[in-house]
Amino acid sequence: MAQEYKTVRAFAAGESGHRSDTRLPTKRGLGILAILSLWAVFLAGAVCTANNTPPTIADVSAADITETGATIVWTTDEPATSAVSTTTGSPDRPIIVGCREESELVRSHRVTLRDLGPGSTYRYWVKSRDAHGNESVSEEYALTTLGTPTAAGRLIKVTQLRGTSGNFPDAY
Repeated sequence: MAQEYKTVRAFAAGESGHRSDTRLPTKRGLGILAILSLWAVFLAGAVCTANNTPPTIADVSAADITETGATIVWTTDEPATSAVSTTTGSPDRPIIVGCREESELVRSHRVTLRDLGPGSTYRYWVKSRDAHGNESVSEEYALTTLGTPTAAGRLIKVTQLRGTSGNFPDAY
């Protein structure tokens, strides 16, 4: 007895309008093959879905402010890295103080800044990157350390702006 075949038209995951004709047996096994084919298309679609959404940064604040340090805290809606960039000086002539980064993926972030000058005002931004490489940067925030400013306290790092070749400036 000759086996009957039925032509099935299927679309590949992520494609529209592209058909592939497949001949499947209509007798025993057709149901199993159809279910396995649909399951494979479903899995391929699930695997190919990309995450292009950066983490959402919220509740940024400075805590535990002392004469020489502070802790910056914030949350994200998904596990992400923690980084804080800090500057001092006027906005049009900032002095780069530094950047601290933690590579652990967490939702509650905490980065401690050290070696700050007493009575000095610092501007800072937080940055978080998720496991897919999507990155968010917060708006600018400011904090002022405790104590009375001193000349030595204001000279934290001096950034050499001349003599660089397009790379990040050398800091001393």
